[in-house]
Amino acid sequence: MTTEQEHDEALTPWLTIAKKERGVKEVVGMNDNPRIIEYHSVTTLRGTEDEIPWCSSFVCWCLQQAGYKHTKSAAAKSYLDYGLPCDMAIGSIAVLTRKGGNQSDQVKTQQYPLSRVQATRWPVKA
Repeated sequence: MTTEQEHDEALTPWLTIAKKERGVKEVVGMNDNPRIIEYHSVTTLRGTEDEIPWCSSFVCWCLQQAGYKHTKSAAAKSYLDYGLPCDMAIGSIAVLTRKGGNQSDQVKTQQYPLSRVQATRWPVKA
């Protein structure tokens, strides 16, 4: 591991965890991805299907794994007032305007227009 990687992991451990989850996606049909159900398990919703929007559940799970506070809510808008307000930065949580359900139904890196960003927040330690 390079010094730069160590520095990034120290500053944004939740992002390091999120990156390791890339490729997790919904299962088509009657079955559900158990990893997504695990994401839901840290919220008060405790969803049992992977078709339920899970972007906030995923953020909650990543933050919890990293030892940071989270909203415990499966609603993305719960992050509008979470943590500390911040400028857009690597590792910040961007709350987007709603446009359908989950973004591509999987964990992946994706760009969005700035016009969809409602707020950017910085996590706080638990």
